Amino acid sequence: MTTTLIIDDDERLCDSVKRSLERSGGFSVRVATSGEQGVELALECAPDIILLDLMMPRMTGADVAAKLRAMPQTARIPVVYLTGLIGKADAAALGGVIDGERYVAKPASVEELLEVINRTLAEVRARSGD
Repeated sequence: MTTTLIIDDDERLCDSVKRSLERSGGFSVRVATSGEQGVELALECAPDIILLDLMMPRMTGADVAAKLRAMPQTARIPVVYLTGLIGKADAAALGGVIDGERYVAKPASVEELLEVINRTLAEVRARSGD
């Protein structure tokens, strides 16, 4: 079971992604609707991967990622940014990476999310020798 944490201020998007991932099988999904709550949940549940919105009030996705990277308990959890700032064509042109982290342009299909989650986790396992 892959534990996934979604951090996004759009509750409807969170519900939709959560349902889609859980229906696809093999996912246990937790949801945080603010950066602060996301950091707390990451510490609490130690997810395998985090799907993180870039544009959120009070604490941006970049701020959340920096905070997670600064703590030993969460520093190695892979992050995939979710963003509406970059369109799908631009995402393809940039190779799907922002600040060294993968990203997915919103709106993303469940297939796109599964592909990037699986690819990211495979890369993490390859680096760690698992």
